Amino acid sequence: MSILKNCSIKFYTKGSGKGAETPVTITVRDENEVVAAFARDDFGPFDEHSESGLFDMDVINASEKADLRRGSIAIRVDPAQQCNWRFNFFTFLTFSDGTRLAGREVGIELNHESNERIFGFDAIIR
Repeated sequence: MSILKNCSIKFYTKGSGKGAETPVTITVRDENEVVAAFARDDFGPFDEHSESGLFDMDVINASEKADLRRGSIAIRVDPAQQCNWRFNFFTFLTFSDGTRLAGREVGIELNHESNERIFGFDAIIR
């Protein structure tokens, strides 16, 4: 049995950036909807055409690797004012047996009207 030991994320901002005051919430769930890892922070400003991270998430539950492969990652922003954040992200999951899974998604836009996206790991793991 291989369980989650570490989870981290890196953002590549394209076009419009994210303001310093805009919090980002990242939630990793396994296939049973159990929260495996979580982070909520403003992480500072993400300037246009910049790289931000690697940010570690808190591992909440030691979900199994097989359950996470069929799980999801949700990214949410709660901007205080109108904004559009365009970005790509890369996420890395490390397990107790030393193996890793990595996932990515490109061309995402979040704003005050559409402030959350959920991605299945089965679709983004490369």
